[in-house]
Amino acid sequence: MTKGKFKIKINKKKYEITKEYVQIVQRAKEPYGIKMLNYGTILINSEHMDELLREGFSRQSIRNFQDIRKKINLTQFKKSTIINIKSDI
Repeated sequence: MTKGKFKIKINKKKYEITKEYVQIVQRAKEPYGIKMLNYGTILINSEHMDELLREGFSRQSIRNFQDIRKKINLTQFKKSTIINIKSDI
């Protein structure tokens, strides 16, 4: 392709294809999702989404609890703390 043109020969006949004749579409097969952005393309595997949401929720909850312990000066205690969390995820 030179200068936005592509030349092709089919059955001894020459054709010139320009960008006006071309449309590029990106699609992802299941279980993947695709999103095109100005700076690139993101491809996400949604197969383990529930598992990842649960893990993310757990990590965020632990981080929040540690922040609370630090704010109320409970960091000096070495014993474990029991936390009960009820969630729909």
